[in-house]
This record gives sequence, C-alpha cells and structure tokens, in this order.
Amino acid sequence: DGAFYGRPIQLWYQTVGILTAIGFAALCTAGILYPLDWIIGIRLAKEDELEGLDLTAHGESWEVAASRAVGDLVKQILEEQGTNKEKIEDNGSFELHYTPSDSNAKSFSVPLSTRQTTIDFESDDRCWK
Repeated sequence: DGAFYGRPIQLWYQTVGILTAIGFAALCTAGILYPLDWIIGIRLAKEDELEGLDLTAHGESWEVAASRAVGDLVKQILEEQGTNKEKIEDNGSFELHYTPSDSNAKSFSVPLSTRQTTIDFESDDRCWK
C-alpha cells in the first residue's frame, strides 16, 4: 500500500530519501570542489571570462567554428552533387538560402563561393575561397 491507500508514512520516507540523496551529492561535490579551489583554483581570470574561453584557451572564436561547419556542409553538398570547386567558379556562385517559417521574418542568402583566389604562401598555390 502506498501513501494514498492506507500508509501515508510512505510519502515521508520517500521525501527523506530524496533529501538525503540531494544532501549526499552536495557534500561529495563540495568535498571535491573546495580542495581543488584551494589548491589550483577553479575560476578563470575575470578578463578570460569576459573574452570567452574559446579564444583564450583554444585560440579560436565561434566565428571560426561556424566557418568550419559551413565549409564542411558545402563540401558534403558538393560531393553529393558530384560538383567540384572549379565547376562552381566557372558557372557562378554557391550560396545558402534561409527561408524562415514565420512569414513576417525576412529570408536571406549567404554567398559561400566567389571568384576570388588567394595565395597560400606555405605551398605557393592558389587557393579557392
């Protein structure tokens, strides 16, 4: 029988059990974090927090990660279509087009390829951009 069928003390047992588990987890977490904070510190410098950990710890910003993600997406689409970079340069541009489901919002396009070329100084080759 449960709390509503003749044994209301069961609800108290379950409440005490839940609170005990929460207290145990909090004590274990504090037992790990406080010594770490005293020994090596667990907070970043205020400047690093404001600038962001991606840039300060890894040397890259979210723009770089987003650019890589878009580049991977473009590469996958081109491979699925059997198109290479040279064909795009000869035939025009490649762009992502976003159409929102909300009719009040504006759609936009992001050009992903242009006819620009840059020089890679390490290999002295022209790179597609």
